[in-house]
Amino acid sequence: MEDKKPFEPAVELMSLDQIIPLNEFFSINIWSRGEISMQGYLNSETRKAAKTLGIELVYDNEDGFLRGSNGKVKLVLSAQ
Repeated sequence: MEDKKPFEPAVELMSLDQIIPLNEFFSINIWSRGEISMQGYLNSETRKAAKTLGIELVYDNEDGFLRGSNGKVKLVLSAQ
């Protein structure tokens, strides 16, 4: 049986902070199932963050947000 490493939110956030600017997001939620969701405004920094994380952003016609996920991090971006 495989030993699964427990999800450590502080470690995950510190790791993310090393590769993307977390201060560009106005909401960061950490879910116990190991997913991190972040909301922010669409700008060059949040677009770079999506690219760095391997997240393809898709426009949602219903609410006007850009959304994407890489299975671990979910982004929701809106126009200001």
